[in-house]
Amino acid sequence: MSSKSRYIFYFLLILLTIYTDSPLQEYLDTFGESFVPIVSILGCVVAYPLNYLKRSDIFIRKFRNLVIYTLVVSIIALSLYVMDDKLIVRGEFLPMKMVKVMLYFVGYLCFLSLFVNLTRKMTVDQILMPFLSVFFILTIILTLELASIPDAFGFLHNHPTPYWRVRLLCAESSWTATQIQVFGILAFYYVAFIKRSKPLTILVLCLMVYHIACSGSKTLLISVFLFVALFAYYRIKDSRFSVKLYTIVSVAVISAILFYLLLPRLTESIEMDLEEATSTVTRTYTIICAYGICLMFPFGTGFQTYIDLLPKVMKDNTWVIDYLFDSSNLSEIQELYSGVDGKYLSAKSFLAQSSIYWGIFGTIYFMIALVKRFRIFERFSQSEGFWTLKGLFFIMLVEISFATGLTYDFLAFIGVILVMKNRRLEL
Repeated sequence: MSSKSRYIFYFLLILLTIYTDSPLQEYLDTFGESFVPIVSILGCVVAYPLNYLKRSDIFIRKFRNLVIYTLVVSIIALSLYVMDDKLIVRGEFLPMKMVKVMLYFVGYLCFLSLFVNLTRKMTVDQILMPFLSVFFILTIILTLELASIPDAFGFLHNHPTPYWRVRLLCAESSWTATQIQVFGILAFYYVAFIKRSKPLTILVLCLMVYHIACSGSKTLLISVFLFVALFAYYRIKDSRFSVKLYTIVSVAVISAILFYLLLPRLTESIEMDLEEATSTVTRTYTIICAYGICLMFPFGTGFQTYIDLLPKVMKDNTWVIDYLFDSSNLSEIQELYSGVDGKYLSAKSFLAQSSIYWGIFGTIYFMIALVKRFRIFERFSQSEGFWTLKGLFFIMLVEISFATGLTYDFLAFIGVILVMKNRRLEL
């Protein structure tokens, strides 16, 4: 494969991460939400015999070992269900469910493998430029969507229209948070600290404000406050008085603006959720239940068993909601645990759901591997703007633990972490 063809494929792979409401999910569940896992697996199937996958990474190998371990646990758990003559749960054939969930993790591994091999001979400029380009594309999509809400891009969405909030090419508004975080912050890092272009930096910052102002995602709004706090922390650590003074003044002004513009929207949205039992209550409860299961089964239960365990735990522990959220409407939660199928039944964060698969020990193993890999990246980096990447990494850890799935835009950021350590001089 020529360097030009490799770069085009890399760009398309990054671009595809923003489309997460594919009609394939009707047949392939979560695996079909995006075209990325399918393209990644097919790409590896073609590349491996041609000896294009020469490069790997210690994090990819550890992640692969964790997936293999979970597959073994899945087979053991499945054999218990076979002995109990219970292979169909909530309309799902458990062996097929195991394969579907495992394929999603295979997609993760193939994506990372392609990422590190496609970028093997690329400069930092070449690696990060697609993130800026895709951020501009997201801005165009946002503008077109605002002009045609509530039926914007209905032909591209598996989830029905009308939809009255900004969701870009995602299934729902909350999913846009990770896209704006990853592509916005990496675009900012690229233009401010790699290209060092003041006009482009101002443009990217203005576009980020545009996205934040138009977004209906509570996750994004909360992450804005968190990122400002992280910015203040890292900049105040600088020993120079002028930097500290500039930081304090900047944070004070930004915080005042955020509190005036965003806090009322965020408070109103959360209060509405608590009254109507929409996303906040449901997400919180499913995550609590999932982490409870991983503590009861510290070595995991396999890829498919959650469809039997999670609704039972949810049904038996609704007192937790009454304790945390006084007088909450439990109708959505009741629909999840009493439903006749497994559709939409999952913990609403990657680590919570995965903790059911591989247990608390698997989660600790995964987090240690990821954090260690980032610290290696940090030791090699000499960029003055590294605080932006550190902030994004922290936000990613918090969100995959308590708010979102491991989306392919987050996975692309992990890919950047894996490949940038060898490019110290170019930073």
